[in-house]
Amino acid sequence: MIEMDVTLAKCAKVTAANEIFFPEGSDIKDKVTYAKAICSQCPIAVACFLNRMADLGTETYGIWGGTTPSERIAMFKNRKLFQVHLDKLKSNLNK
Repeated sequence: MIEMDVTLAKCAKVTAANEIFFPEGSDIKDKVTYAKAICSQCPIAVACFLNRMADLGTETYGIWGGTTPSERIAMFKNRKLFQVHLDKLKSNLNK
């Protein structure tokens, strides 16, 4: 696991974070879009993403590092998808 200071996480500062990062109901698509936008600006998104990929078998729910569970599974199976997302997260840190 990669060490990360969760107090720096953008999601930690979001009201109703559980509803957004662990979406349910009819407005899931909107919540996922909003969660991903928050992740794209988060200083610990890379560590968050890599930790979830390492825990893929145990952490299967929620938005982590800007990815949905199905996206993480696809990235686990396809190294190129994994690398593209990782590069995108890293480039967001440099903005």
